[in-house]
Amino acid sequence: MIHDLEDRIRDFINSGRRQSDLPRDSATWNKLCSSLYLVGDTQIAIDAYPQLFSVKEQGVSYLIVYGILQAFLLQQDAAKHIGDALNIKVKLPKDLEEIR
Repeated sequence: MIHDLEDRIRDFINSGRRQSDLPRDSATWNKLCSSLYLVGDTQIAIDAYPQLFSVKEQGVSYLIVYGILQAFLLQQDAAKHIGDALNIKVKLPKDLEEIR
């Protein structure tokens, strides 16, 4: 699902009219592109998480748990940056804000 949304955003920003407007502001364009990559990369990590349940070493287990939590935070921040770049207000749900 995340990959589909990422693809839809890429299609949206690469349409003719937006291609002439967005890249003019290089800082916003770079933020948008790097955030899209970050969303995709963190989703790959999140999708891989269930494969790590067989690890028994305590230190490695901590790295796995902290890693997945960090991936979620990075992905949420990247989604906010995408919204900012596209002038879309992104508000995280109240429960998620409380968890963060």
